[in-house]
Amino acid sequence: MRKKAGPLASASDGFPDFIKSHAQPMGSPAVSSSVVSTLLEYLREKRGIDLTASNYDELSDHLSGARGSAYFILTNEHRKTCLDRLVPATFQESELRDYFNDFSSSDEKDAGRLMLLGVEALGQALGRVDDKSIILLGVG
Repeated sequence: MRKKAGPLASASDGFPDFIKSHAQPMGSPAVSSSVVSTLLEYLREKRGIDLTASNYDELSDHLSGARGSAYFILTNEHRKTCLDRLVPATFQESELRDYFNDFSSSDEKDAGRLMLLGVEALGQALGRVDDKSIILLGVG
């Protein structure tokens, strides 16, 4: 599939440099994009926590299309409604492992632990959001 042309479509547009100089890593580098994307689906499907939708969906869609990866914007509204539900102690590692393996047709023994690290990372990220900031979550 060919990437769309436009101001965010090439590496020379400054977006990678902006992200490199302004972004903060989220959680453990061991938490891959496949773990995060599966975790986002698990949270939506099993816990009713939708971190993939916000008032900035048009911007998320634009960034995702232009960059060729999924981008989600986490807002203060997400923090208010979801942060207290992203407590790792309230999740079962075995349930997360089984969901990951079913979702990805795999048999990853460590998937539950990695998904728990993802829950922790998402909670920490949301904890940094306020009414004057957002989190741009890039997956992929």
